Amino acid sequence: MQERPLHSAASGFASTFLRKRVADDCHLPPLAFVCAKRFAERPMRIRPVRDTDHAAWLGLFRAYAGFYKTNPTAEAEAAVWGWIFNAAEPFWCDLAVDADDRPLGFAQYQLMHRSLGGSKVCYLSDLFTLPEARGQGAGRALIDHVRAVAGGMGCPNIRWLTAEDNATARALYDTYQPRTPFVLYSVPT
Repeated sequence: MQERPLHSAASGFASTFLRKRVADDCHLPPLAFVCAKRFAERPMRIRPVRDTDHAAWLGLFRAYAGFYKTNPTAEAEAAVWGWIFNAAEPFWCDLAVDADDRPLGFAQYQLMHRSLGGSKVCYLSDLFTLPEARGQGAGRALIDHVRAVAGGMGCPNIRWLTAEDNATARALYDTYQPRTPFVLYSVPT
């Protein structure tokens, strides 16, 4: 397994939290084990993506892209996969897996500066669960996991975007906090 630091900023931000990314669950908070108890109808746990998970990750990533009606290039897929294992990139991917270690979904997240708070926050870039895993706690387990990791790194919150019409996901997200009034603009360069 390829290892990498969970976070390696020159400022030492979160340097006392987690030293390196490993192939098992030893970097995870107890939540990973709670998931198996809490969702007894479909035992699952959260673990870091491994370099041996490429085919499974690619299937999830493409399904996620398909949900949003986009088609990333092979170069884009390779870039994202590379970020996950690059120690210089504060970008991570964790999988929700079933009792047989089959991926049910993923969360990809990163650090970003928040100038008005003078801190870094965790941005949940991508959250996806297979249709057959929806409604069984995989999405909530992934969000709760990212919240725990971000809190352990000293981030005051996590944030993310979703499509206005993604009612199923928004029903879950609304159980955490009401949506913000901000509107996203994306301007080509």
